[in-house]
Amino acid sequence: MYGVNVWRLGENRQDDPRRLDEADSIDALLDLLRADFEQHAYFVTGDICEGIYQQDCFYGDPTVSFIGLQRWRSNLQLLVPFLEQPRIILLSLAADPQARMVQAEWRLITRLRLPWQPRIDILGATEYTLDASCTKIERHIESWSVSGTEALAMIFRPARRHSAGCSQAP
Repeated sequence: MYGVNVWRLGENRQDDPRRLDEADSIDALLDLLRADFEQHAYFVTGDICEGIYQQDCFYGDPTVSFIGLQRWRSNLQLLVPFLEQPRIILLSLAADPQARMVQAEWRLITRLRLPWQPRIDILGATEYTLDASCTKIERHIESWSVSGTEALAMIFRPARRHSAGCSQAP
C-alpha cells in the first residue's frame, strides 16, 4: 500500500531532484512515467515527476477538466483524505512517437472514508499528448470503464459485506 502525506502533497518539492527530472527522449519519459505509477502511485498520492509535464498541461477525465499542474495537485489534495488503502495498478504503457502519444491502461481500487465505505474499482486509460520533442506532456486525458455519472454513483453505494460481517478487501 502507498501512504499519503497530505501536508507534503501541496508543498513545493524542488528539494527533491526526482520531481524535477526531465526526459531527453521518449524512452526516458516512459521510464519516469512508469516510475510515477509503479513506485509513487501518483494518481492517489500526488507524488508526480513535475519535470515531464508542461506547467500549463491540460487535464481531463469524465467528471472534470482544467489547466495546470498546480491545479491538478490542488484538486488531488481535496480528494486524498477520503481515500482508504488506495491502489493504482499499471496494466500497460505504450508510446507512439509518430502520433506524439503515450497510452497507459490502469486500475484504480480504493474505499472512501465515509460511514458506508463505498468501494471504487475502475479500469481506466490515460492518453498523454506530448510536445514536439516528445519529452513533455501537454495533455493528460483519462477515460474510464464507467461513465462519470456511474463513477459518482459508486460514492453512494455501500460496500458489500461478507456474511461474517467483514468487509471485502479493496
